[in-house]
Amino acid sequence: MKNLFKFTLLAAFFLVNSVSCDLFEDDEDTGTVSDYSNQLADLSTVNQSFVEATHDFVSANLSNLSVSEVSALMDNFIKTGEDFVANLEAIEKFQKNSSGGYAEKSASAVCTVYDVVPTLDNGVGVGLVKSVGDIIGEAKGDINNLNKMLENGEIDENQYKDAVDELRQKKLLKAGGLTIGAITGTGAAVVTGAVVGVATLPAIATVAVVGGVVGGTVTWFANWYSGANKSAIADESKMYLISGKTTNGGIIPLNHLKSGMNLTLVPEGMAPVTITNFELPESGTNRTIEFEPKDLNNASKEEGYEVCFIDEAMPANSCSDVMFVNAYPSPANPAPGQDVTVYASVTPPISGCSISFTIVGTDGYSDSETALTNSQGQASFGIPGAESETVDVVTITTSNGKSYTVSYVF
Repeated sequence: MKNLFKFTLLAAFFLVNSVSCDLFEDDEDTGTVSDYSNQLADLSTVNQSFVEATHDFVSANLSNLSVSEVSALMDNFIKTGEDFVANLEAIEKFQKNSSGGYAEKSASAVCTVYDVVPTLDNGVGVGLVKSVGDIIGEAKGDINNLNKMLENGEIDENQYKDAVDELRQKKLLKAGGLTIGAITGTGAAVVTGAVVGVATLPAIATVAVVGGVVGGTVTWFANWYSGANKSAIADESKMYLISGKTTNGGIIPLNHLKSGMNLTLVPEGMAPVTITNFELPESGTNRTIEFEPKDLNNASKEEGYEVCFIDEAMPANSCSDVMFVNAYPSPANPAPGQDVTVYASVTPPISGCSISFTIVGTDGYSDSETALTNSQGQASFGIPGAESETVDVVTITTSNGKSYTVSYVF
């Protein structure tokens, strides 16, 4: 039997209840659309740094590290978390002060006018920043206390590392219901969370910025909620945020996302747009998102613009056509000793393609296996159960080099 790391919705450790909200209480004008767009573009960068720092902190085998190395992991987690919170605070302030209401149906059934700056309910949401901020604030306080105890000789180095391990497992991983992910490329992902979105729908979105520079950067992020209350921080309410960068003509991997999400697109040098209640297309579909945004410097917060959607089947002739792969563990939050199966899906769904699974656990367990996709483009990998608080990191790689990583903890 081996130890498993169940990132029960990895980033789940970011969720508690509230963060200092002085910034949110200021109802004054927050700046221009250009200022807002810059904050949105920064989100992908700071989010990815936070996700990677979180992954490094949570999955590290602390017993093999020195106290200074453990401290460096914690410091990076705190710093990147504070940067992430500051960025979300700025975005939330813009959306809090937006009156919205500029979106409306167009004459065409496939086109809709969306807001440049959405209201907070259609933006990052009132609970997200508070949740992340609370986790970071509490973790920082606890870590400072542990550092003082070590300096004062109240605990030795082994006790210090044991306390850090308990902190990251009980307070961070299992603190609530927020999942944060970062797509590091159109074919690879690092996800702080075992399950992001549906994880089984092979579909993509192609971004088509009319009048934009071909290949120009387009930053995006999606956020959504499960549960009845968007603003409440409760066990039954889960919050998700995932971000990435693509290009004009590039793709967004929709199988990481969820129908009903808010999808914000930020084309470089142009006004952003938030597509509210975005519904995913059917499996094997490429949905082109076409829009002609306004010049960034001339755009008004009190306007919107038209976005059109065109669906067509993706070509799926050979394994070289695989655009990306993603995966999820089942169960997402395994109990100690419980076996786990990791399911992987390729996009587009193609049968007979090789998928390599590699597992490395913090208990020293490792294994690898190669499987072929079935007619739905899926393959699976079984992993034995492990002791409590063991972390597993599973890397999935396709025959044409696309990869994805999932983590979980018992």
